[in-house]
Amino acid sequence: MFEGWRNYSHVKLLETRMIQKGDDDIFLASRRDPGGKHHWKLTEGMAMSCIKVLFHEFRDTGATVRKIVSGENQETPEPQSGADVTQPTQAMIEATSEPKRMVQATHQVENVAKAAISTSEASKLTEEQIKKRDSNQKDAEREKQAVQKAIKRMSKCEQRFDWDRVARGYRCQGGTHFVSDAEVADAMR
Repeated sequence: MFEGWRNYSHVKLLETRMIQKGDDDIFLASRRDPGGKHHWKLTEGMAMSCIKVLFHEFRDTGATVRKIVSGENQETPEPQSGADVTQPTQAMIEATSEPKRMVQATHQVENVAKAAISTSEASKLTEEQIKKRDSNQKDAEREKQAVQKAIKRMSKCEQRFDWDRVARGYRCQGGTHFVSDAEVADAMR
């Protein structure tokens, strides 16, 4: 089919294209049905479309394309006349490459737009999270200061010890007195 396609790299290129085609098919299916299960499969039609694309790309580079005639003897006949060899003309190259360029440009624009949207959404989300965290920290600091003021208004315990925070309230450093959070809240009013 292609001159010089006995090369391993060409076969690997075809294999890579077929895998990409299967991955693209899964991606499109998952976009149509986000919650569903999707399995990777490469159909005969997908494989043929990959071969067809490679055929056109290979031909567009100006390489010689040879027709393969299948018959009883499986040998590939040499081209006997110029009619068997297809040489792309400049018009054919431009006609086939222009739509490809347009599609590629469209995909690039879409990808850049998606990246910009996701970046701006991420930055907005991050800014909102930072503001929320800062406001939560400020609120917690204000509450802590209010509690400290209430404890100062209550003064020290009867034995002149300071108060330490414990579960559900405050205990004096001497260990004999306890003030609940409810009593501190009453003192804050």
